[in-house]
Amino acid sequence: MSVIELSKRIIEKLSSIEDELILKEIYDIIKIESEIDSVYKLTTEEKNSIDAGLKDIRDGKIVSSEKANDLIKEGQH
Repeated sequence: MSVIELSKRIIEKLSSIEDELILKEIYDIIKIESEIDSVYKLTTEEKNSIDAGLKDIRDGKIVSSEKANDLIKEGQH
């Protein structure tokens, strides 16, 4: 069955459903699916932050998680 045929069958079935709860559930599923398909677009600021982080990695400007946690603790005192 092709996508077009399947879509037509679904529309036919939907048009016969009178139960509001079922229709709301179907709508929620369709809404979630459409949100999953959308691609997140990075802002210029986000792209710049990622690029800066990657440059730091290339330049060896990194610390372990443990060291980072220690630095944070030191800054809190």
